Amino acid sequence: MFQLSPHDPASPSLESFQNCDILIGLPSRNHETSIGHILRAARDCLNQYFPASRCVILHLDCGATDHTVNWARAACPNSFYSCYHFRQPLAHQAFSVNTLPEDFASAWRCLIQKAAELEAKKILLLRPDSIEASPERIRDLLLPLEQAQLDYVAPVYSLHYHEGILTSHLLYPLLRSLFGKRLQTPVDGNFSFSSRMAREWMKKGMGEPTYSQISLNLWLTTTALATGHSVGQTNFGRRLPRISSEFMALPELLVKTLTPLFNVMENCPPIWMEVKGSTPVPMTGGKTDWYYEPGSTNPQQNFSAFQQAFPPMEEIWRRILPTELLDQIRELSQTTWEAFNFQDHLWVNIIFEWAVAYVWRRMERSHLIRSFAPLFLGRSASFIRETEQYSSAELGNRLELLCLEFENLKPILINRWRP
Repeated sequence: MFQLSPHDPASPSLESFQNCDILIGLPSRNHETSIGHILRAARDCLNQYFPASRCVILHLDCGATDHTVNWARAACPNSFYSCYHFRQPLAHQAFSVNTLPEDFASAWRCLIQKAAELEAKKILLLRPDSIEASPERIRDLLLPLEQAQLDYVAPVYSLHYHEGILTSHLLYPLLRSLFGKRLQTPVDGNFSFSSRMAREWMKKGMGEPTYSQISLNLWLTTTALATGHSVGQTNFGRRLPRISSEFMALPELLVKTLTPLFNVMENCPPIWMEVKGSTPVPMTGGKTDWYYEPGSTNPQQNFSAFQQAFPPMEEIWRRILPTELLDQIRELSQTTWEAFNFQDHLWVNIIFEWAVAYVWRRMERSHLIRSFAPLFLGRSASFIRETEQYSSAELGNRLELLCLEFENLKPILINRWRP
């Protein structure tokens, strides 16, 4: 357990903020280009929009080797490793951690545990590289917890046409069909939650100990949906490039995202099997849309990777897929780019078969998920080719059709799930 210990002995202890109104948690490592902006946005949000609330910010240093520490100190004078007031006489306090978590997932567990112990009424976790954050957007993540009595609020972004395909083509539509809630961003790193939600996560053990930050984030979201807590979303504007994001190979990214998702499916089939259709969740901040920048992607590279993968992967996929689906994939791998069309029906059925194969352990689980990567490349290439000339509205309608296909074909998943 990480020790929260302000250096100034005259500072109030963190325990004095029992039942505080707002707790904002922010882990960081080498985020010198963004940490100051995020801390100032959080500080200004509390000052401008919650002036009468008892608030605390917990900043966790996860081992910075650059100038993140200096920028954090400059953003909030006299705040690093100490307790500070944003403005007298208001009880806006901040603490930092003087021991280093092993990773951001550990830092999140620490923050959620401390929020539960303090019984903070509203809790917000922020990414240290979310340079699109502003006092107003942070406010919009916090307010629905009280105004709409929600337990979990996620951001929704205006995205590039070809950004977030893993979310828009797999994570979101699958979760929507499973639990019936149209929560568009199941994994991001910026989200708010209630004390009830924090206690529920603690009760369920905070996911697998080996989960990365991405895996834990998805587990938190999926658990909120599976346990029937009230969820919502808010417009967080256009998502800007993550300055400090580390490159992650697609197979590893799939392992980190599909593992917690399939695990939750495995643990609560009586819940998701009873859900039919889906309903919108409360939305604040206005509608989001899509934008396009020509020449930003090269889908033919993904198409070539998909084609080249079929011969060496065929025997592995044969252990996962029925013959009719494997035959359709073989035919796709032999087509030309001009005729390439990875249809929704095939895509959805493949995802369902991968979930079933995971649960029934038809091969080592991480290997099974990594073997899905070429199919994802093929699907993404087909979709980019199809929608390159679409308007923002047309693209939104096209993705809605995909989501409906997941919902309409869900009985196939249920039948395949049962032995």
